Amino acid sequence: MSASLLTNPAWRRAWSLAERLSRYRQITDKTQIPIDSELAAETFSLWRAGSPFDKDSYFADRLAMEGITEDEFTRILGTPAEALVHNGAVPAWVQMLARAYSAPERPSEAQHRNWGAVGNHREAGFLNLVGPLMTDARLRLQTRVEKITRDHPRTPFDPARAVDILFANLPGRMLMMIAKTLVLELHVAKLQGVLHGATPAERFSSFTERLSRRDTALQLLSEYPVLACRLTLCVDHWVSYSEEFLGRLAADWSKIAKLFDIDPEGDALSEAAAGAGDTHRQGRSVLIARLESGLQLVYKPRSIAVDQHFQEFIHWLNEKGANPPLRSLKVINCETHGWI
Repeated sequence: MSASLLTNPAWRRAWSLAERLSRYRQITDKTQIPIDSELAAETFSLWRAGSPFDKDSYFADRLAMEGITEDEFTRILGTPAEALVHNGAVPAWVQMLARAYSAPERPSEAQHRNWGAVGNHREAGFLNLVGPLMTDARLRLQTRVEKITRDHPRTPFDPARAVDILFANLPGRMLMMIAKTLVLELHVAKLQGVLHGATPAERFSSFTERLSRRDTALQLLSEYPVLACRLTLCVDHWVSYSEEFLGRLAADWSKIAKLFDIDPEGDALSEAAAGAGDTHRQGRSVLIARLESGLQLVYKPRSIAVDQHFQEFIHWLNEKGANPPLRSLKVINCETHGWI
């Protein structure tokens, strides 16, 4: 792993307000800190102009949440992150980024650059920017899924196949995060005259080929450190959520097979579409899983006690003679999650 990549001061510009405040307070002689007063005043005005911070009470409450004074806040706005104390602790997201872009390119990395269904999108080539991140995420998930299959001998999935199924959810999410930024950078590269080709399609291909070079990708990400942080956290959350889903599917498989009348030996996972409904708690969302038999399971990463009680209510109505009878769903409530 490249030491220069880990210590690149550009990543400090992704520090949150709380992180900047902590490092600002570690500086003993604050008179030595270079402060851009004009930038501080301009940024402060932007904060105060936005709702609800245009109201004094909301703004004061927000500062109180961070335990920061208005004077400290103004000073931090005008202080370059690079000038703040760096205590040597490298954030986990920077370590992940460094590991992904320092690793040698594997044959499988180029193979997965068709990006599944997203590969047909006209901007799919932008994903070359985050190819190493997604490859690293796949490898981490593969290791975790292999452990799941060792811990649960009867699982409705093969590790490699399961990773492919869950990976289908990731490229679209990443493309949505980077598309606008890269459209801007595409125009910048065109104005700089660094693209090759006589047609727009050829120049676009030239641009996406440049994105696949790790030095170019890292240079661009260092210009957008907050985006780099968000992208890295996105793939990390995908790994955790995918592992959680597959682990729970394996642990609950006997109950699922019994309630939904599935052959526990012959059926297997064939599709898993995430993003149904809102996302919560580090990217978790309702997931629609389909088995080879055609059965569709709804996985909810939270208690489904309300869903269970509603189905019991429907059963009660049917017993009382509801006409026509209402359709009910089978539900497994596992407290922390559930299946429908």
